[in-house]
Amino acid sequence: MLTDAGRPIPPRGFGSDSAWNYEIGAKGSARGVRFEASAFEIEWKNIQQRVTLDPCSVTYTLNLGQAKSTGFDLSLSARPVRGVTADLARMLPW
Repeated sequence: MLTDAGRPIPPRGFGSDSAWNYEIGAKGSARGVRFEASAFEIEWKNIQQRVTLDPCSVTYTLNLGQAKSTGFDLSLSARPVRGVTADLARMLPW
C-alpha cells in the first residue's frame, strides 16, 4: 500500500538514544550572599523522533540526529533586609 503511493516502507525498529552530561561548579557564600555557578556540556545522540508519512498519516519512530548544549549558569541569593530575600538566576550559552 505504501509502495503503491510511492512512499518508503518504514523501518521495523529503532535504537536507544544516549545522553552524556558534564558539569563542574561551585557553591558558597560571602557577606550574606549565597552563590552557585557551573559550566556544563550535554551531548545527546541517536535522538528518537516520530515521523509521519503524508498524506497517509502513517507514523513511526527513527533515530535522527544529535544535539549538543554548552553553557554557564549562575545563581545569587541575598537578604538585604530582614524578611526579604532577593534571588537572581541566569543561564548563558557558550
